[in-house]
Order: sequence, then structure tokens, then C-alpha cells
Amino acid sequence: EVGVLKLIEEMSIVAKLSTSISQQTKSILSVMVNFFQENDSFNKQRAFFQMMVNEKRVMACQASHEFLHRMQKMHSEMTSFFSSIFKVGIETGELKNGNPQTFAEVLLGIIHHHIFMVNLELLEFNQEKADQIFEIFFNGVKAEK
Repeated sequence: EVGVLKLIEEMSIVAKLSTSISQQTKSILSVMVNFFQENDSFNKQRAFFQMMVNEKRVMACQASHEFLHRMQKMHSEMTSFFSSIFKVGIETGELKNGNPQTFAEVLLGIIHHHIFMVNLELLEFNQEKADQIFEIFFNGVKAEK
């Protein structure tokens, strides 16, 4: 839980350094990659993220109510974080009209899938992968000019 709060704090810092929503999103994805790679943080957080991206399995495994509550809270904080950024993008016309919450859930879904695949050792979550995620996601919600 502390790791995720630290990650959100780092993401908030880089988000404030960029003016465009696209640059904020790209910078945030880079922070996420660094979080998983630096100082072996990914391996320390691996079990948590493995469960986070596979919540149905967690629930089926008689996880404690307290643990599920913490998971839901962290998921909610991540979704709210991205949703607030996308809301600004919609208001300024940089993003298409839509539901910022849905945009956030879609992006997090893509990220969670990749982290799950990393846990299965089927791919690596690196800067190249983060750039691909950005291109696929962001160009799908970017307003046409």
C-alpha cells in the first residue's frame, strides 16, 4: 500500500511539470516504468501488483475483508488520479468528449494487463512498452483538430 501511495505521489509531481495532457500521460507512464525497475521495487511490489491485476482470483481465495478494502481504495485512488487529468483534457478540448472515469479505467486496464503479463514472465514492462501503451491509448482519445 505504501508503495502505491509513493507511486501516486511521484506521478503527481511529474504531472504538474507538464502543460499538455498528452505529455502528462507520457511522463506518468515513464514514472510507472521506473517504479517497477529502480531499486528492485518491482520485485518488492510484485505480489501486490499480481493480486491487484487479478482481483477476481483474490476474492475467490478468501482474502480478508480488510485486504480487499485496501485493494479497492488503491484502485480507486489510481482511477481518480488519472480521471482528474483526463477531465482537464476534456475541458480544454485536448481530449474527445467522454467520461474521464472511463478513460482512466481503460488506461489502467491496459497497464494492469501488461503487469499481469510481466508476472507470467511473458513480456517486460519497459520504456518501449510504456511508449506503445501511450500511443495506442492516447491516440484513441485525442481530439481531432
